[in-house]
Amino acid sequence: MQSITIKLSSETIDSLNSIAEAEHDGNRSDAVRELLSKGMDYDALEARHKEAQQQLRAVNARQEDVGELVEHVERERELQQRERERRDAPIWQRAKWWVLGRS
Repeated sequence: MQSITIKLSSETIDSLNSIAEAEHDGNRSDAVRELLSKGMDYDALEARHKEAQQQLRAVNARQEDVGELVEHVERERELQQRERERRDAPIWQRAKWWVLGRS
């Protein structure tokens, strides 16, 4: 392992000493290594979280597109059904619809 030197505020040193005493038998180097490792793990998890959010947004956008497509197909089917009904209806029925409207 390589050695490094850092300068920390008094509050940070007090916090580090507390962590070292509680979890590492007073060994500040082990405490710093663990804190750095946890920080890097946190960064990796945060990156995965952001990626998952982007994937979720993409899936939601696709679902919205599919929903719009389904609505369009349903409207188109309804229009085709009405056209078939109009075409197959007797002349008197079409005249009635023309005069009174179709309900």
